Amino acid sequence: MLEALGWGLLASSSLVIGSLIAIWLHLSLRLIAFVLAFAGGAILTMLANTMMPEAYERGGKLVGVVTTLGFAVAYTIHMLG
Repeated sequence: MLEALGWGLLASSSLVIGSLIAIWLHLSLRLIAFVLAFAGGAILTMLANTMMPEAYERGGKLVGVVTTLGFAVAYTIHMLG
């Protein structure tokens, strides 16, 4: 639990600092999009390394399917909003 909290705090503070730097330097939208995509991949990697093994222990193989469906629903909601 503490490890996940630490990663969350690190990711959140990095997001805020990075956003302020991007605004201050007037970076291009393409570069900002690349950085956000990279950060999203880093968050997914953190989830896979810290949370998924425990989820598989408790929930079995169905966890992967439910995770994928969750991402699909979140993306759909985002696109509709």
